[in-house]
Order: sequence, then structure tokens, then C-alpha cells
Amino acid sequence: MMNSKNVLIMSLVLTIVIFALGILLNYGLDFIRMDSIMGVITEHELSTDAYLAEALFSDVFDSNKCTVMNARINSLKKEVQKVGVELGSYSRFSFFNRKDFDYIKRKYFLLELQFLSLITKINTECNNPYVPILFFYQIDDDKSERQGFVLQEISKEYEDNVIVLSIDKDYEDEPLVQMLIQEYQITKAPTTIIGDIKKEGLFYSSELNELIKKKIDRVDIYSQEIDFNYILKVSGIDKEKYINNSLQLLEEDISSFAKGDITLILGRITDNDVLICDSLKYYDRTLTQSDEERAVLYETIASIGCGRDRKEYLLKAAEFWKKAGNLFRSKIDERLALNQQIKFEYDLSEVDIKRNFPKNATKMIIGASKKTVFADEDLLVSQVDRVNRDWLTFQLFFSPFYKADRLELVTEYELEREELLTVFSEKFHQNRTDLLPDIGWHEGARIKEMRKVGFPHITGAGTIVVRINKKWYAPDEKGVFSFEVPWDKISYPTNRFLREDVVVIVDTHGINMLVEQSIRNNATLVIGCGDHPGKVKAAKYLSDRGITVVSFPDKYFPLLLGSGAQVFGSPPIEYNGYNVVIGNRPIEFSLNETFVVSDVNNKKKYSFSYYDTPARYFRILKQHYPLKVHFIGMNDFSDMFKIMDKAREYNATAIGARVNHRDDYAAIKTWLEEDKNRRAILFHSMPYPYGYKIMKEFPEQITFGDVNPVFI
Repeated sequence: MMNSKNVLIMSLVLTIVIFALGILLNYGLDFIRMDSIMGVITEHELSTDAYLAEALFSDVFDSNKCTVMNARINSLKKEVQKVGVELGSYSRFSFFNRKDFDYIKRKYFLLELQFLSLITKINTECNNPYVPILFFYQIDDDKSERQGFVLQEISKEYEDNVIVLSIDKDYEDEPLVQMLIQEYQITKAPTTIIGDIKKEGLFYSSELNELIKKKIDRVDIYSQEIDFNYILKVSGIDKEKYINNSLQLLEEDISSFAKGDITLILGRITDNDVLICDSLKYYDRTLTQSDEERAVLYETIASIGCGRDRKEYLLKAAEFWKKAGNLFRSKIDERLALNQQIKFEYDLSEVDIKRNFPKNATKMIIGASKKTVFADEDLLVSQVDRVNRDWLTFQLFFSPFYKADRLELVTEYELEREELLTVFSEKFHQNRTDLLPDIGWHEGARIKEMRKVGFPHITGAGTIVVRINKKWYAPDEKGVFSFEVPWDKISYPTNRFLREDVVVIVDTHGINMLVEQSIRNNATLVIGCGDHPGKVKAAKYLSDRGITVVSFPDKYFPLLLGSGAQVFGSPPIEYNGYNVVIGNRPIEFSLNETFVVSDVNNKKKYSFSYYDTPARYFRILKQHYPLKVHFIGMNDFSDMFKIMDKAREYNATAIGARVNHRDDYAAIKTWLEEDKNRRAILFHSMPYPYGYKIMKEFPEQITFGDVNPVFI
């Protein structure tokens, strides 16, 4: 009896001791659990503070805010999930410190609400990269638990896009949670909110997958702020006519690359996502042996989206840029693919000109600069726009990447289309007589004549440009973004938008977009537009590396006066059967004679401001020599007769002018014919048939705006 009683007492004591130890152990573990959860919460709060600091930094220094935000969001997401898992797990086993756990739970919900605010902000500013899901559950509810598992799997499947935030619908201790519950009128559990869709009860994975794919398979997301109709409007192109002609062109036997671009343009100018996505089928069909073209095709598909794997295509593009020899471009695409921050190298300085003007000169010879182009010695790199393609006049028949061997035509389509690449938007507002299609317009017509020599020709396409300090810049051959690009070129509807601040310009326009391609291909001659200071800086950069630059639109080339640069602004060209001579129009002027030079009073009128190019040239000369120059402001295109009347009034023997159309031609021709001793220096004239024509007709009286005049 005593032994049995002792055993019973002993068992009771041991049971009490074990139970007490269990309670004490649980009590101790509560502190460990709380410390663990608080550690994660503290880490999350630090990450949030770091996120906010980086976002502020990007605002102040104009770096890419979206890159900064995206880099932090995934880590913040994982931290919130970890707190939720640990809190849900530990709270079930907590016998003590309920008050402390309730405090942590409240802090967790506040954490989620703060995270929701961050996600809303980044979606607003960065084209909705994330799909937030609000999941309202009920504790000890079987359906809520099942829904939680489904959402957990969805979050893993769409790790880079979907963020699930779980909220106890019956939690009353935090007013902000109650406000959210009232906002969405939550009465049942489970309830799932995705955007404007509210689902009470179970939301099965098949339904969720379909809905999420629609939200993340976004179309052309980084171009949303661009007005793709801008160039059409300022150029006076009828939109309906443009659409109809483009649709007709799609029916012709043209390249798949061109059909993709036409479809992309139509989708953008009509705001039609279906058309934009349809362009991908043409890009998929494009066949090419060019690594460079392949790279741009992959960038194109990545930029348009429509459910394609952006990461996969950007990594492919990076691979082909490496093969093409453009390593910095390869690194940019790789970082974009991996959503990594990119630190762009840049040089935003203005063009550095050291002028060499001798003192005590009495005469100047303008036009003596000369470049002879040979078939066996020279290689031309030109812009795409107005050369082998012109999207504005729906002349998109082939890929922008073109490499012509000696003696080839620019394209096979020239055999069938007489006006291709020689007449552009002028055909919409000029009569047939004034078009002078036998002479042609712009870079395309001039290069076509020069190509009779048979030198190889490459069109430099697909230049990458980035936004720095609210301006856009193109790179040099080392990936230093140095050459400003006018903002209107960013609105070309054939551009590819890899990010809000990273754009691929397929139809290049300007010397500033040709530097990398020219150096990589060992060009000896570059032809492109020069009507912007960034283009002039690029021309000087190329000249310093032994490459001759020609720009027929030369508005800003006077900036290079006296620099010794091997650049030619709107020069005459002479084909003599075996080579082409650029420039070589030496005409002598006394520094004491009287000049009348055109300027403009209305610089805002589209394309009219180019009449101020002569004034730019002579204002720089006047800084070094006491020239007798009368600057005459023009108010409209028809004012050249008034300029010539002023030349007669001042007994001027020389003028600086621009010939754009028939009236300019007639006014200057009459003035020159009145006296064989009169001479003219023409600027920004050779792109136009009448400028070309008068330059040919008066070889002894007309020269060009040579940036290297000879002073004697």
C-alpha cells in the first residue's frame, strides 16, 4: 500500500514538474519567437527606409526611380511574407504574452498597409509592374486556409509580379485595417481583391492564372507617355490618309521587318493594342544574317511585350550585341533583363571649339575645303531616315539595316519606284513641277547620286539613347552618352522603348546617332542631319578620329567655324565618272566688302528657322573681323525677294542665304545675273532641289558655308 501510494505521489510530482517545465519553456520560447518576429519587422522597416531614401535620391539626381523601386520591392515582399508565416505559426502556440503578440500582429498589419502604399506608388509611376492581391481571411476557417494555400502557390509562380497581402477580416485593434475592410465592404471570408475585381468565396488557381496573365501581359508599357501622332500633326500629314496608305502597303510584297514596323506604327497612332501585338508575328518571321539586326529584333520583342518573356529576349539581344562587337550595349540589355540598376556613363559638355583665325587678314576664301570619295578607299555610314526608309511618308519597304556592296543600288525597290528615297513629305504640299523629282530631296537623293561611284554604304540603325537630366543622349563607341538627341526624335512611332529612359531609335536621324556604328564599321565618311548642337558635337568627335562628316541640313555647323574639323555643311557634290568631289568651291571675299545676310524673326515656325543659318555663320565671323554685315530678318518663306532688295539698297556684293524653294531660287538667281561680280554663300540649301539646282548653275558665284575659310 505504501509503495503504491509513494509511486502515485511521485508520479504526480513528476507530472507537475514536467508540466511546469513545459509552461516555463513555452514562456521562454514566446520571448524567442517575439524576438525573431521583431527582428524581421525591424529588418523590413530598415529596408523600407532604404527604399524611400533611394527613391528620394533618384528624384533629386534624376536617376531611374523605377529601377531603384523594383530592386527593393522583391526583398520587401519576402520580408512581409516571412513575418506573416512566423506570426501565424508562433501565435498558435503562445500561452503567455498574448498582449505582446497582439501588438506584433497589429504592427504586421500596419507593415502590410505601408507595403500596399509603396506598391500603389510604384504602379502609378512605373507602368504597373506589380499585381497586388488583397486576401481577407478568417481565423480557424477551412475555406480561408485553402484559399491561402492557393494564393501562396500563385505568389511563387509569379514571383516577380504578384504580391499577396493577407488581412484578418475580424481584426478590430487597428483602425486602418477596419477602414480597408469598409472600403472594400468585406463581410465574408475568404474574399480576394485583385484590382477592381472582388471575389467572395474560393478563387481557384485556374481563374487566378487567367486574370493575372491578362494583367502582366502588358502591351508596349514603357511608351505610354509618348504622343506618337506628334510628328504627323506638326508635319501637316493627314492621319486618315496615312493610315489608309499604310494598310495598302501591308498588302505588298515587302520585308517582314517593314510589315512589323508598319503594324506597330498603326497600333500606336490608333491606340490599338491588338495591332501592336500583331506586329510581333512579322518580327518573328524576319530572317537575317546580321547579329546587329537580330539583337534589335530581340529588343523589339522584349519592348512590345504582349506576354513574351522580356528577360529571355533581352538576354538574347545581349548575346548578339556581344557577337556584333558592341559590348556596352550587351551589358545594358543584360542589366535590363535582370532588372539591375544601370549606371550610365555620360559627358554632357558642349562641343569644345578652338578657333584659329589669323589677325590682320584682308581677304577670306570660302569653299576651298575638299573631300574626294573613291570606290576602293571609302565606306559610307549614313542615317536611316530619309535615306533607305522614311516612315513619315509610309516608305517602309525593307529593314533599316542595310549594307550595300560596291555598285549596288540602294535597294531593289528603286527599280520599280522612281521616287523612292528621293521625294518625301514634300509631295504632300508641293506641285509636281516644283518637286523636281529628277533632282530629288534630302540625304537620300544626294547619297543616291554619290553612290554612282560604287563605294560601300551602311545605314546606321537601332541607336540606343538614354534620358539624363530630362534630356536624351546617344553614345560614343565606348558607351559614353555624350550627344544630345532632340526630344521630337523620341516620339518616332518606330522606336523601341526598353524602359521609360532607355529607347532604341531604329530610324536614325542625325550625326549624333551614328557615332558608335561609324567607328565600329571603320567608316571614312558619315552623312546625316546636322541641325542640332548635339549633332555638331558628334561631327567634331568623328572628325577628331579621322572620319569626314557631311551634313546637307547644316543649321548648327557654323559652330565649328575655324576649328579645322573635317566637316562639310551643305556642300556641292560633283560626280565625274570615277569619284565624287565634295566641296571644292573656293571663292574670294574682301573683308571690307558689304554683306547682306538672312536671319529670321519668327524662330518658332516649323522648318522656317533654318533661314537663320547664314546669320549664325556671320555672327561668329564678326567676333573676329570688323565685317560690314547687314542682318535682315525674314518673317515668311516668301521674303527672299525682300532680302535681295536690301542687298541692292546697301550695294552689297555678297550675300549669305538659304535656298529652299522656287521663290528663293528666282530671287537669288536674278540678283546674281545682274552682276557677275556678285557672289553668294549658301547654307542649308543642298537638301532641296532648287538649292542643288542653283549651286550647279553658278559654280563661279556660289559657294557653301565652309567651316574652314582661309584668311589671307
